Amino acid sequence: MQNARKSNTPLILALGASLLLVACGGGGGNEPTTPVTSGTAINSANAQDVGARTYNLSAGLSSQVGNSSNLVGGVAVSAPASGLIDLSLQQLYLALHAVPAAPGLVAGVTVNETVACTHGGSAVVTINVANTAQLSPGDSLAISANNCQMDTAKLNGGFTVTFNSISGTPSPAGAWNASLTVNYTGFTSISGADTVSASGDMSMQITQISAQDMSISASGNTLAIGVNSNGSSAEATLSNYSYAGAFKSGVTTFSANYALSGNLPKLGNVAYTVKTSTEFKKQAGLAFPSQGVMTVTAADHSTVTLTVIDGNNVSVGLDKNGDGVTDETVATTWTALIAHL
Repeated sequence: MQNARKSNTPLILALGASLLLVACGGGGGNEPTTPVTSGTAINSANAQDVGARTYNLSAGLSSQVGNSSNLVGGVAVSAPASGLIDLSLQQLYLALHAVPAAPGLVAGVTVNETVACTHGGSAVVTINVANTAQLSPGDSLAISANNCQMDTAKLNGGFTVTFNSISGTPSPAGAWNASLTVNYTGFTSISGADTVSASGDMSMQITQISAQDMSISASGNTLAIGVNSNGSSAEATLSNYSYAGAFKSGVTTFSANYALSGNLPKLGNVAYTVKTSTEFKKQAGLAFPSQGVMTVTAADHSTVTLTVIDGNNVSVGLDKNGDGVTDETVATTWTALIAHL
């Protein structure tokens, strides 16, 4: 059975950076198991390109934290978020916010709530719950946007969320934890100069104690992700991927491990394995992390290792033949490295 209703209430989807992430204590998460089989080797000419691109894709799963308390209650914050998991949480809060207002919402009935977006377009929130008073395992929520223009972003496509377990009420600031299964279908958000797009599957485990203490782990089989940042675009497939991170008292940490394939700017066809051996750590409000080590391995066993020196500087180490010996090291700034995108 299905009920539908159109609402003229503006869709307040706050895209402020909120947080995600789970402390991984030195890498965390499962290592990618898919071996690299072909693609561009890593060499002196492209080592910084590889390091910048893979860091950018990893960071594209998350984003810097801030203003999460404004997400519910009809307040849109000004700063857009670019992280995939972050954006997913914002839409989850939006869908849950629509549940109490949905007319005719009864247990076991699917309700479609069409909502007008702030500056044009619309979004359909689909709700299916077993108990209208609270979320329970097996409940599902979905949002599908159609040129949904907000103050800071235009949304298209969407995703579905199924709750495998749930304790507490999901919100940006309250205490709650849940295990979720997420499926993305052409989900795209364009905010300013940044774009994030995704299609594929993701399993998430979320634990939040407060707005200043939250952790998330995520993993999946295949995720086609697109990131456009600093005027440069990349579309690639992450296989057998895992992500972990945390936000505690103004400090964000994250790591990501995955097999990467695709056709990337400057690099062409690639098949790399990416492993974070030391989690990246970034203070709220700063542009770059002050800690982190990530190694990228090509099919011929050539590697590049990105080692963070501090919030301004980073080291790029090249092992041309995979013998474990660093053949070349370039000390550069984060700004110069990101310019390779």
